[in-house]
Amino acid sequence: NFDTYEVARITDAPIETEVYMVPSNEKPTGVGEPPVPPFTPALCNALYRITGKRIRQLPITL
Repeated sequence: NFDTYEVARITDAPIETEVYMVPSNEKPTGVGEPPVPPFTPALCNALYRITGKRIRQLPITL
């Protein structure tokens, strides 16, 4: 039942996720929903760790 269902929380997510880019000569298509939303925040956080500058708007400029 929904009243006892444990909803997944951010603390349930893996600490690291590996993503592999597969070379292809095919036309680009959709990448699917799951990997897309976390990409931009992850990139912004990576850039912050490298530069010390927080990204506050898109498109990203350094």
